[in-house]
Amino acid sequence: MHRALLLLPLIAACSDGAPADETFTIQTPSFTLQPGEEKFYCFYTTLPTDEVRGIHAMSSHMTPGSHHMIVFKTATQQQPDGTFAECQNFGMNGDLPVWLYASQDPDQEMTLPDDIAIALAPAQPVLVNMHYINQTDAPLTADVHVELTAFPSGFHYHEAHAYITFNDEIDIAPGATGSVTGTCDVDPAVKFVALTTHSHRYTTSAEVLDGTTQVLETFDWEHATVNRYSEPFLQFASGKLQYRCTYHNTTDQPLTTGESALTNEMCMAVGLYFPASRDTYCLNSFTL
Repeated sequence: MHRALLLLPLIAACSDGAPADETFTIQTPSFTLQPGEEKFYCFYTTLPTDEVRGIHAMSSHMTPGSHHMIVFKTATQQQPDGTFAECQNFGMNGDLPVWLYASQDPDQEMTLPDDIAIALAPAQPVLVNMHYINQTDAPLTADVHVELTAFPSGFHYHEAHAYITFNDEIDIAPGATGSVTGTCDVDPAVKFVALTTHSHRYTTSAEVLDGTTQVLETFDWEHATVNRYSEPFLQFASGKLQYRCTYHNTTDQPLTTGESALTNEMCMAVGLYFPASRDTYCLNSFTL
């Protein structure tokens, strides 16, 4: 099979002979969108990790037209390596994709503090989810480039995991304004190293609160606010993470939860926290 994937481990030299970080590079195939088109593509591959490794730095480049890109890790290989197709029901059979890295900006870099990392399994399966919208009057060619940098083999680190909320109760009448909210349990002892929101074009604001105290707010849906924290990190003293999104529905149709950034809306708070042994998901106000 012809593989459009470039997936190479890059080893940095160390003058003292100490083990080096290792960077895994993912280059997706390119695809073309016609004017006005909105597409969701998924690219599947396996990272060449021969043992458990801790990812502590990430960077990405997306060509113009991107709404978002998410790298998920999965427990099993969901499609053969190199599969590139429009996304359909990924995460079936109980293998829920786990949020590893995401970006809404064309170019982004993120380095986790000190000895904190996201664990990758040996031969880690991943998928890159790409959401593109061509709002120009000419064809658009798109692709995504991602680099994931791991600590040296055997390096001790604190595991970070994803904290993800999602609201499926959005229902705003044509021409109306309205909001949705959720309140999720969070252990006051855990520490967040990053936090952001995710929503679509009808959003006027998206916010995250510690109980009643606001800790983050987004006004530009295309460039969501991303807060990154170092010592002493962000903790939710109230034990409650509240997220809220407010919308103005300028269409003549009801505005409901869905994937399309042109016709649907979303309301999410997404964070990365430690110490943790698993990822946390909160649907509306129910923590899984």
